[in-house]
Amino acid sequence: MKLIVTVITMKDTIPNPRYRSVVIVNGQIYQPILLFFRQKNLSLQVEFGYTRALVFFIEWLQSNWKSGLRNWELIQLFTNYYLFLRDFELNQNATIGKHCIPKSLRARSLLISRLNSFIGWMNSQDIAISSTATWENLIRAYYSLYHQAKNSMMKHLINTKPTSINHLPVLPFDNRIKKYEPTKAFPIKHFSSLLWQGFINPRAKINETRIWVKWNLRDILITILLGYGGKRISEPCHIWVNDINLDPKDNTKAIIFIADPEYGYYQIFDNQSNKEILISRKDYLHKYCNNRSSLHHLKGRQFSGWKGNILHNSELNAMRVFWIEPNAGRLFLLLWRIYRDHSRPNSSNTPYAFLTKDGRPVTPSIYTENLKNAINRINLVYNKKEGTTAHGFRHMYGQILSKLDLDRKTCQLMLGHKNALSQDVYKQQSLEDIEDLIKSKTKNNQTLHLSIPEEFGISLNAEFNNGGRE
Repeated sequence: MKLIVTVITMKDTIPNPRYRSVVIVNGQIYQPILLFFRQKNLSLQVEFGYTRALVFFIEWLQSNWKSGLRNWELIQLFTNYYLFLRDFELNQNATIGKHCIPKSLRARSLLISRLNSFIGWMNSQDIAISSTATWENLIRAYYSLYHQAKNSMMKHLINTKPTSINHLPVLPFDNRIKKYEPTKAFPIKHFSSLLWQGFINPRAKINETRIWVKWNLRDILITILLGYGGKRISEPCHIWVNDINLDPKDNTKAIIFIADPEYGYYQIFDNQSNKEILISRKDYLHKYCNNRSSLHHLKGRQFSGWKGNILHNSELNAMRVFWIEPNAGRLFLLLWRIYRDHSRPNSSNTPYAFLTKDGRPVTPSIYTENLKNAINRINLVYNKKEGTTAHGFRHMYGQILSKLDLDRKTCQLMLGHKNALSQDVYKQQSLEDIEDLIKSKTKNNQTLHLSIPEEFGISLNAEFNNGGRE
């Protein structure tokens, strides 16, 4: 079983034009993983994690498989793969083919979980494989034998205790315990404080009256887009100046369309034809902006990613910002005009709306640094658990959506998800909200026939003093 396995990034047009990570086996695209990605709509970074996990496993099979193995020997082969990843730090010289083994236990655990996720999906789809593809049959065998063995022969691995303090914990085969995870939404009660106290300019004089000097209007505008527009941190970075316009139905609000940086279009006036024409954003940057590359093609602090979204404007290949609160659109328009006229650097070679002082487009890393400082100024802790990271604003947006009792399709469109199931994590209620909801729904509900004998001398509807009897 000699295979040449590589991972490449390629352009795909299904269901929408985008780049994908795919596995090439002996010069041919491995179709099941491509079909898996098309259905799941994952980010390119996550797709790369899946292809990496699959390549690691194929390389392992290629190095350790022998013909004529019986079922129990196959189980041992697959078990050895787990143990190899688990104990990797005990043998730093170990490799899988030419690939570097991740050093962290979490990264090695992801290799297992993503492999299980993909192969489980492949079996559920009943995808046909070539009768000569021995390695594909082995992958199928891995999945079926894994499920047979996890409650029998391999079960002991889950409960195995480390034999020494240097021994790594065993990689889990499945999530046997589902723990409640608190909502990661930014606390909305602190949102105004963050805008006007967190993003205040620390260098401004106390008696400063010029709005564009007293506050960091650029980051306030981005924060409004994240919290009340529901955008991801990278998406405002791709907004161009002419993407912000007056709402034709309410000229007191801003209407914003964010175009796909690779396949989005931009309207310009063509002098030759003497009319408005559409040009791709990629071509516009090359032709009119000193051969500039889009932010999602850059690296390091200049990089701003892009995740596939529902594109609400098919002509421009752009998604719309839906304000969860009309006043957010009005506040944004007011602040945008001040920022554009007084704070935004005059840069003729870049169309991006939000710029640094030296005229470079703002990126997530730049905004994140300023957000951390703003969070500290209002005495909050910056971390994911508290919902105070940039993505916590999108969760806040989802929390507000859940309280508006909108249908799933509407919520999907507002959040921009291609898959309606993706919105559930953003609409997860906190434990306090769940308790309040239950109380509001069951208050004075006579259908809940719960009573208590008179001998107790109390009524269930009565209020207990000091938390009840002891």
